[in-house]
Amino acid sequence: MNQELRIRIKKLIGGEITDLEFLDLFKENIEITSYFDKLLEVICTEKNKDDLGLLFYIGFTFDLFDERHLERLTQLITEAWHTAHEDIAGCFNIFNQIHR
Repeated sequence: MNQELRIRIKKLIGGEITDLEFLDLFKENIEITSYFDKLLEVICTEKNKDDLGLLFYIGFTFDLFDERHLERLTQLITEAWHTAHEDIAGCFNIFNQIHR
């Protein structure tokens, strides 16, 4: 994750920009879903717990998590390098609700 994206996410979290202003970053040539997926892979490979927390915020805010992430999240929930275990459990709950 680059520094510009970190700053934008933190501004979104702090209410300094709106969802639409944040999404303007992706209007030109980046498709947010595929970009999100790539970021998740990179963050997990680098084991960057701070970026993982920011990415989870974006994933929940824009409803980007779905079953294509199930394998990665299943692996992540057992790892100790991050503190996003409750967030991951929340994703599993979302997946379970979809299949009811």
